[in-house]
Amino acid sequence: MIKLRAVVGAVAGMALLFSSGVSALEISQVYSQTRQFDPAAGEQFKLHFTLDKTADVAVNFYDGRDLRVRQLRLGQRKAGSHHALWDGRDEQGRGIPPEAYVYTVIATAGNETVEHDLTDSTGGEHYVVKNITWDAARKELVYRLPSPSRINLRIGLEDNGPVLMTVRDWVARSSETQREQWDGWDMSHALDLSQHPRLLISGLAFTLSDNTVLVGPAAERVTLLDGLKEKRTVKKVSTPKVGYHQQQPLETRSDYQLQLAVPADLPRDAEGLPIVSGPLALRVNVDDPQRAISRRFEQILFVDGHYVQEAEMGFFPMTWHWDPAPLNEGIHYLTANVRGYEGNFGMATLKIRVKRTATASQEAKP
Repeated sequence: MIKLRAVVGAVAGMALLFSSGVSALEISQVYSQTRQFDPAAGEQFKLHFTLDKTADVAVNFYDGRDLRVRQLRLGQRKAGSHHALWDGRDEQGRGIPPEAYVYTVIATAGNETVEHDLTDSTGGEHYVVKNITWDAARKELVYRLPSPSRINLRIGLEDNGPVLMTVRDWVARSSETQREQWDGWDMSHALDLSQHPRLLISGLAFTLSDNTVLVGPAAERVTLLDGLKEKRTVKKVSTPKVGYHQQQPLETRSDYQLQLAVPADLPRDAEGLPIVSGPLALRVNVDDPQRAISRRFEQILFVDGHYVQEAEMGFFPMTWHWDPAPLNEGIHYLTANVRGYEGNFGMATLKIRVKRTATASQEAKP
């Protein structure tokens, strides 16, 4: 009969162990004195564990896709306390990208195998990141997390304005004070937001499991290794919840890359800006149409940071028919947002010049 047993570790907390027999093999007191290390600085990750009887032991490390990056075969170990050292390299000896990884410990004695794996029983708690401050002089967003987490930082405008920039897209961070560099510009590099009076900073996060180790310095984006095949067995299947990014695959958890374009035959001014003098068709497209369509979305159009119109359902590429008649002549900003029902966003901004005279083409750049 298969029995589910709980063992309280000294630091790691409650470990779920699968065992058989009357005198069950147990792994306990699984912990590390650090949850982050930098292999480039010569550091190694030291994992402690205790066995209650002699067993063959292996320690596995998996990335955020549950794909194994390294297995440490420790061989036979007697009852007592032991440790394993990981140098932050994969099976081929390659240095792995700075990212969050999880470890599991497997022990086998005869026909009995147990595994210490907290990946599915801890972490995954979603929360809003509060008290994010913007230091315009240093170009830094500063905040602190209550525990190691994956975080998404977006920039938008208050008063129901558009989302304009994804500064960090579900990257892994420790619980220390974080300083994220941002140049102050929107995603399309059309609008300097660093001193904008309506600046709105949004932070969402979910906690990482207790068996997570952060490798390397904090990375600006998620980077994953190619060619990994061995997959971790998931022991807990969660009921899907809308907007729970932790349940989305890591490789498709990111925001969309959006493109916003005006007709190519519009005249241009001396700065290269398109000159708009009447109604026109705006074209919106996304880098991954199938992902956006399968998760459903709505599209929203803003002008100068204010809502203009939206479409509850749509397809890609999509065309907006827009008339600049209500606008004064001069520089204006068009912004398109895609808001996915699963919480994935897309954003693009286009800087244009509105000129209603019939001779607008005369000011086109030679």
